Amino acid sequence: MRRVAFLVACALAGCGGGSSGGPRPSLAGDTGGGAAAKLENLRGDLVSIDVVGLPADRARTARSALRSAVGAPFDRNMVGSDVRALWALGSIADVRAEGRLAQGGVALRFSVREQKRIRSIDVRGSKAVPAQQWLGQIPFKTGDFFDPARLSGIRRGMLEQLLQLGFHNAKVGFSSSEPKEGGVEVVFSIEEGPMVKLAKVAFRGNKAVPQKTLLEVLAKNGGGVVGARYWRTALERGLFQVSEHYFDKGYVNVFVGPVDEKLSPDGSMTLTIPVQEGDQFRLGEVAFEGALVGTPREYAGRFGLKRGQVFSRRKVSEAMERVRELHKTKGQPNVDFVPVTEVDAKKKRIKLTIQVRQAGQAPGQPGQRPPAPGQPPAGQPGQPAAGQPAGQPAGQPAPGQPPGQPAAGQPAPAQPAQPVLPGKPGRPPGG
Repeated sequence: MRRVAFLVACALAGCGGGSSGGPRPSLAGDTGGGAAAKLENLRGDLVSIDVVGLPADRARTARSALRSAVGAPFDRNMVGSDVRALWALGSIADVRAEGRLAQGGVALRFSVREQKRIRSIDVRGSKAVPAQQWLGQIPFKTGDFFDPARLSGIRRGMLEQLLQLGFHNAKVGFSSSEPKEGGVEVVFSIEEGPMVKLAKVAFRGNKAVPQKTLLEVLAKNGGGVVGARYWRTALERGLFQVSEHYFDKGYVNVFVGPVDEKLSPDGSMTLTIPVQEGDQFRLGEVAFEGALVGTPREYAGRFGLKRGQVFSRRKVSEAMERVRELHKTKGQPNVDFVPVTEVDAKKKRIKLTIQVRQAGQAPGQPGQRPPAPGQPPAGQPGQPAAGQPAGQPAGQPAPGQPPGQPAAGQPAPAQPAQPVLPGKPGRPPGG
């Protein structure tokens, strides 16, 4: 655990004590006597700054990272920033800062303890993936600094690979020990469990979209292929595409999930996925305001969508890109589009006002608060229920946003209600 200790003491032996329990090293500039000083009473300019506990090359790097300087006033906040900078060097086990009254000011010392070096790395219990293959993927070698945080990340990556291979109940852990010979021995322990295959997928409650279509959308994204190895992350990504499919058909309040998983003793998985479609919405009035470069007719012509069409986030996004091209032809390529919506739940209409502003201009117009990109205005369709997951798939193997996540500048109400998977809190709106 990272500890930051500011120890202020007089130079007399036994006056105060460090959290390490051992004797504190003396500091340059000690007065050799005087009354103990309280931390809040420590005043004066810095007369010396020492970094101890690191080899010479690392000590030079550490000193260059410090913001505190000899001759400057002692500043507790600055020292705290310096401690964080020392942690940022990496491979650090502990950092302590000590300040003492010294003749002419304050003497400051940073005591840094490095992590121990890795003596060996082993992988045990793996059957589907050879241990040597795992070891080849681990970006550590003998002699590297022991880093528990990075090793935990490696453990999570190994687990995700096993889940992707269909080992639905796999477990991966790592332990470390310090032998008498020195260093740290690291062992990854793997429990694969049985491989799980998807036997059946069924949607329940869908009326507007046929079962066959939903299964095709799900399977197209690798999330529900019957007979394939079951991987929950792929399922989640596929369910986002199912929600997206509904939203492009105007069902802005669709709610998919929670998914019911049934695992048979033979290792086959059956999924039942409930769907609450909600009402279908259509496009209402479309207006543009702000830094306009053309007439309303020009904007309407480029936008291309008409009142009464089924509201589709994809089509609205494409229409906004056509409007962006209009600005480029007028010599105004650096503009932002902020979609603001007004929803008429009774008429099932969504009015869309697109605010056009120059890049860097303060968002919104007086008296208006446009929603954040990808988020609908409060109380309007697409707003997730309290406690509903935000929608970032856990353990996604590739960086970036998941399928179905809106890009900046897309119409705000086009955020579909997020699917809920087993073990994730969530409920449909109004539930």
